[in-house]
Amino acid sequence: MVLRATVAALGFEGYVPGMTEEVVESLLGAEAAVARVQLAMRLRKLGKYAEARRHALGASQAIPNVRNDPESVWHGRALFEMALCEIALGRTAEAQTHAAGASTVAGGRPTGETQLVFALHIYESGNAAGAMSLMTSPSVVEHPRAAAAVAIWRAGTGL
Repeated sequence: MVLRATVAALGFEGYVPGMTEEVVESLLGAEAAVARVQLAMRLRKLGKYAEARRHALGASQAIPNVRNDPESVWHGRALFEMALCEIALGRTAEAQTHAAGASTVAGGRPTGETQLVFALHIYESGNAAGAMSLMTSPSVVEHPRAAAAVAIWRAGTGL
């Protein structure tokens, strides 16, 4: 599936390869919520999208979205992880909603990765020209992982 391949390398800031459910359960409070986001990343990498989404949702509900709070970055990462899982599950409208939430945490403007999620939803909604416009925007082109993902998408779609 082109969508899964496109987003496979996105969203791994703070990734911990060995994160397990047992580790998450041994922690409390904010540490547990952050570890839950890391577990969601690991599960998504393993192709367990629904399970990863469930963990990301739990983390997003446990981490407050408070401006200038260092933990809020993990709230944004949880929302973006949910967006990537939704794309992998073929639900681009839901992905766009979560990516929009993640972008408001990240200083209030979309990153190249969130712009790409918006573009994928626009494309899947039947607007190839609108999607290409976003995919060629500076925020996507200048973001190395987003630019690489666009190349994968273009190869898979022939555009």
